[in-house]
Amino acid sequence: MNDFENIRFPSGEEKDRSIRMILEEGIPRPKRMAADLWETAGRIGFKNLFFGVGDCMFLALLLGGLLWAGCFAVMAGGRGQLSVLLFLASPFLYALLHLLSIWKEIMVGTYETLMVCRCSLHQLMVLRMLVFGGLAVIVLVGTSTGVGWLLKGSPSVLNLLGISFSALFLFAAASAAAEWKWRAPGAYLVVPAGWILLSLVLLILGERAEAFLRSIPDAVFWIAAACGAVFYGRTLKHYYFDPKEGAIAHVVR
Repeated sequence: MNDFENIRFPSGEEKDRSIRMILEEGIPRPKRMAADLWETAGRIGFKNLFFGVGDCMFLALLLGGLLWAGCFAVMAGGRGQLSVLLFLASPFLYALLHLLSIWKEIMVGTYETLMVCRCSLHQLMVLRMLVFGGLAVIVLVGTSTGVGWLLKGSPSVLNLLGISFSALFLFAAASAAAEWKWRAPGAYLVVPAGWILLSLVLLILGERAEAFLRSIPDAVFWIAAACGAVFYGRTLKHYYFDPKEGAIAHVVR
């Protein structure tokens, strides 16, 4: 009985502290992508983020420049369909940057190696996709402004930016969703292949496709761009925190 009386029971404050500790450990905290991305980017560094794919980025920028130069030449000559060309060419730089960097890592064997590093493959991919998207947005702002100046404000820069951003974000959102959902070697090529087919269809339709795009109000393009951007961000968040890496070599085997 005396031994029982000597037992020290926890105080109310100690009980509350223990309960808080159990709750913090047992209930996962909300995943905040922005804070986690910032921490991961600081841990990796800009140089390491694009280590080994610098040549691919240069090639993508070169090809993108050639494509836009060709589009400018067509527009300046009054040939072709402005809206169709702008809509189809807008995702080109983003797609090239993303696909060439993946291709390079698969070819040299670093794609699988990244999966055992401190930074997961998904984290690295999402960081790169955001940077590539930012570069594409900057280029589209410049090209749309240039086209608007070339055509003396008809159509307006607002219309050109709406067409460009809607195409870019819809493509990027569909591409991110395909890579996140499909664990197959060809997942990265599904959306680009579909975009090529869409391009062929619109180019074959010619004036009818141009008239259709011209008939769409600017607000519709901007709403589509906003919805695509939101869906892109939400998909990247799921992709970023997905615990499954989905290794290409493992799928093939």
